[in-house]
Amino acid sequence: MASLSLCMIVKNEEEMLEGCLESAKNWVDEMIVVDTGSTDRTKEIAEKCGATVYDFEWIHDFAAARNFAKSKASSDFVLALDADERLHQADGQLLRDSLNHINEEINVIFMILTNASDRFASIEEVLSGKKRNGSPVLLPRILRNKEKIGWFGAIHESPPIEEGRVGRINANIIHLGGDLDWRESKQKGERNLNLLLESLEENSDKGALFWSYIAAEFSQAGKRKEFMDALEKGWNSLKEAIEKKIVTNNGLVVLYPSFLVKQGKVKEGLEALAFLMANFKYAAPNPANLLFNCASVLTEVDIPLEARETVYRSLLDVSKLLIEMDGEAFLDETLWGVTNYKAYALQAFAYLKLKEWNNVEEALSLGREFKADDYSIRLLEIEMYLEKGDIQTCLSLIQEELNKSLDVGPDIWVLAATAFVVMGLEDDANEFIEQAKVRSEMPFS
Repeated sequence: MASLSLCMIVKNEEEMLEGCLESAKNWVDEMIVVDTGSTDRTKEIAEKCGATVYDFEWIHDFAAARNFAKSKASSDFVLALDADERLHQADGQLLRDSLNHINEEINVIFMILTNASDRFASIEEVLSGKKRNGSPVLLPRILRNKEKIGWFGAIHESPPIEEGRVGRINANIIHLGGDLDWRESKQKGERNLNLLLESLEENSDKGALFWSYIAAEFSQAGKRKEFMDALEKGWNSLKEAIEKKIVTNNGLVVLYPSFLVKQGKVKEGLEALAFLMANFKYAAPNPANLLFNCASVLTEVDIPLEARETVYRSLLDVSKLLIEMDGEAFLDETLWGVTNYKAYALQAFAYLKLKEWNNVEEALSLGREFKADDYSIRLLEIEMYLEKGDIQTCLSLIQEELNKSLDVGPDIWVLAATAFVVMGLEDDANEFIEQAKVRSEMPFS
C-alpha cells in the first residue's frame, strides 16, 4: 500500500486551515504543517486537527518552504495543498487506489483544481459550475518522496516536469481562495508582483511561464507598457523552447500574436500566429486557449473576398470545438469565457460575415445564457442589424448603450458613424468618427 503525507505551508490561516485539514485527514497517513510566522491561532488549529507543526523562517521563497515541509514527510508520496483549498471527499478513495497502481517511473502527479467564485460555496456548487471561477486546470500536486524530486521557484513554484515521468489522477481540489474579494483582502496580487520582481533581479534567465505571471500582475496593476514588455520576453522564451521541441506551460504568452494585431502590427502578429500553428504540438499546453487566440486574430484582419467563405466556415468549426471543450481540464487554465460565451460570440461573428441572420441570433442568444451583459455580444447584435439594413433598430440599440455610459471604447461610435453614412448623413457620421478617435486608445471589442 502506497502511503501519502499532506504537506502544507501556512501563515495566519486561522479562518481557512481547519477546513483544509478536515477535507484531507481521512485520506492521508500524516499531516505536516509548516508555519512561516503566524500571529493568530493557525498553529493551535493545526495541532487540534492532528497535524505535526514545524516552524520555518520565511525567506520570500515558496519552494524553499515547500521543500522543508517535504523533508519532514515519511510517506511514499507527498500531497501539497494550501489552506484555502479542499480535497473533494468523494475522490479520496480514488486518490489512494490510484497511488497503489501508479507506474514506478512517475514522479509527479497532476490533479484537477477548480477555483470557486465564492469562498462560502459548497464543493458541489463549484464542481457543477454554478459557483466556479474560470475553468478547471491540471496542476502538479503530488510528488514521489525522493530526495531529488522537489519544488522550484520563489513564487508559482512547481516541480520539474520530465516527459514520461508525469501522471494524472482525476481527484478534485477546490480552491476557495479564488474569490476575488478574498484575494484582494489578503493582498496576494501585490505580494506576488513584489516576489516576482525580486526573483527577476536575481536571475533574468526566465521561462515563458514566469514572464506570463509578470505580465498578468502588470495587467492587473494597469501597467500596459510593462505588460507588453513582459509578454514580448515571454514570447521570445517560448520560441526558444518550441525550436528545441520542448512543450512548455506558457500562460498568457500564447496571446502575444493577438496583442500585436490589436496594436496595429498586423504583419508581425500574423507571422507569430503562423509560427504557433506550424508548431501546434509544442505550443499548446491548453488547446482551447490557442485555438481561440488564433481564431480571434483572424477576426481582427480584413479577409480577401475569395477566402472569406473558407475562413469563416473554419471559424465556425473552431467555435463548435471550443464549446465541446467547456469544463475540460488542461495543463494551463482556460481563459475566462473561451469555451462558452466568447466561443458563441465568435460563432455569431462568423455567421454575421456569412449573412446567416437566424444563426447569428441563435448564437447570440446562447452566449447571453453564459453572460447576459457581455458588451461584445451587444456590439455584434448592433452590427447584425446594421448589416441587415435595419438602421432604426441599430440606432435604437446604440442609443441604449450610450445612455448607459459615454465612457466606452471606439466600437460603438464607429458603428453609429457607419449607420449615419448609410443614411447619407455625413456630418453626423463625422461627429461620431471624431468621438471614436478620442477613444482610440481604449481597447476594441
